[in-house]
Amino acid sequence: MATTASPEPGRIKTDIHHLKEQTIEIAALADRRIRIIPQDASGAHVQATSAPALINLPATDLLTQVRALCMVLAQAAGLHTAPSMTALDLLAGLDRDQYAARLEEREDAWQIVRLIAEASESCERLLDPSPATMLAGSCPWCAAGVWLPDKEESRQLAWYRCESCGRIVDLGVVRQAQRMRLLASGYVGTASKLAATLCKCGYGAKRKTIEKWRQRGKLKSVGTSRGVAVYRLGDVLRLLQN
Repeated sequence: MATTASPEPGRIKTDIHHLKEQTIEIAALADRRIRIIPQDASGAHVQATSAPALINLPATDLLTQVRALCMVLAQAAGLHTAPSMTALDLLAGLDRDQYAARLEEREDAWQIVRLIAEASESCERLLDPSPATMLAGSCPWCAAGVWLPDKEESRQLAWYRCESCGRIVDLGVVRQAQRMRLLASGYVGTASKLAATLCKCGYGAKRKTIEKWRQRGKLKSVGTSRGVAVYRLGDVLRLLQN
């Protein structure tokens, strides 16, 4: 910023506290699992199990980004850290008057404010995504989410400047990496959840299409969750790509 004045007293601590509250929600998303009741070969239900939820992947990526930022802030504030500390551990330490005050006293305090704001915006985007955007994948340099307008033109874009690190990334590489991660993810969900998630990732998936694939024998459910059939994300994505 053009001004050399320091941020108002308490600004950084307030921002860190807000980021900590958001990160608590992101961590809950990263740990979310779906309880499913599988079926054996005869179609009979067997012992219930669980599988990763669809939100795990972007939430885990975001936790990694927030932790990396917190390690930098901790070093700048003189907060003792350990390799085992999570993003929440670090934020809990930084959310104290003495460490926030040290950050506010630094010459790059406004840069710190900006970095925290960017992390907070990324959390908000995942916690309350805009229906007008889609997640194309992650930046190969900084792992930040690559969010694009949900328009046909966006699906044709070849290059993108990362809003987080500023580097130019090849969207073909980004999309292919995301596709491979989705195929190998092991995530499961109902037809409606899978369709909504895949649409958010730029794939033209529809609930009715997924259900028709099951009826025609092209797609098998892995069991039920609360009485509703659930399917593997990878199986649906492969059919979409055929």
